[in-house]
Amino acid sequence: ANTVALTVSADTVLFGPGTVRLDGFSDVHVTGRQGIGFKGQGALLTDTDTTLAAPLLSTLSYTQSPVAEIDAGAAGSAAFLFEAANFDVNTGAGMLTLAHSPPNEGGTAPVIEDGALFMSAAGMMVETDIAVGSGRLELATTAGALTLGDVTLSAVGQGTKGGGAITLSSDGDLRIAETATLDVSSELAANAGRIELSAIAGDLNAAGRLVGNNGQGHGGELTVDAATITGLSNLLTKVETGGFDSRIDLRLRQGNLEVGADDRIAAETITLVSDQGDVTLRGELMAAGETDGGTIAIAAGNALRLHEGSRIQVTGGAADGSPGEVRLSAADDWIRMDEGATIDLSSAGWGDGGRLYLRA
Repeated sequence: ANTVALTVSADTVLFGPGTVRLDGFSDVHVTGRQGIGFKGQGALLTDTDTTLAAPLLSTLSYTQSPVAEIDAGAAGSAAFLFEAANFDVNTGAGMLTLAHSPPNEGGTAPVIEDGALFMSAAGMMVETDIAVGSGRLELATTAGALTLGDVTLSAVGQGTKGGGAITLSSDGDLRIAETATLDVSSELAANAGRIELSAIAGDLNAAGRLVGNNGQGHGGELTVDAATITGLSNLLTKVETGGFDSRIDLRLRQGNLEVGADDRIAAETITLVSDQGDVTLRGELMAAGETDGGTIAIAAGNALRLHEGSRIQVTGGAADGSPGEVRLSAADDWIRMDEGATIDLSSAGWGDGGRLYLRA
């Protein structure tokens, strides 16, 4: 067995462009006292337990030396080649720990530029902040849990740029602490970004803050796919307050899916799926747009029930708006709509109402 550990420490540690392969060590520990950056196209590959410790992990573009003159510019001016980060970190069968270390007093904060950062490990613990500009961040485990502590994962749109994408995928449980923040918001008229949470063989407990607000564009999109979900009502509250009003897809692979009486889901497109269990609606599903009606689809592996006081609404707000659509299905049982439950497909103006599809 390997018995030699590798330890690297510097004010700032930059990986890339290019591939760094660290083989033959019992474990790897890299500390960037001001930050760790991932630059241009490249990869960091190990096959052992690896710790990256810094106040912040971030993506940076790679600027190559002058390569040519700019035809439209002044004579002798040079063109620079800018390459956005597209970086992989893979520890194979090892555990990846992203640890927080406090920055040096008076040090220079690390640069954050748009990029894509992909991290994969057998299991992963995230305890420090990660920022990719308005780019893409993917964290994945292949043989264990993915856990987020008191951290901020940021793919925020700046200026006219829309929000980016954050994907968390666990082969085991996916645990997001109450003090964690996932932010894909945007400014001005740009659209917010997308968050994807996946624990198809384990439990999802997303207790943290989800931010998908926008300036004047569309709010965020959220996709959830898990075997089981702990604290679904709490998650739905965070989704609504976080501004995810473009698309919400929720899939439960085991057990029953229930939207409680105090729960409300509001987005242009809503999809709820229970692969093997019942779907019970006691609260509200709202896909009513300012102009056009939205789309709501509910698919139950067994029975689907709309309880008294529940409401599904896909109305459009404009007189000439297009109607919405509702699709309800129960694969192995009935669809039941109690007295006092409401499905509103009405038109705000002179147009036709929306469409209702039932399958059981």
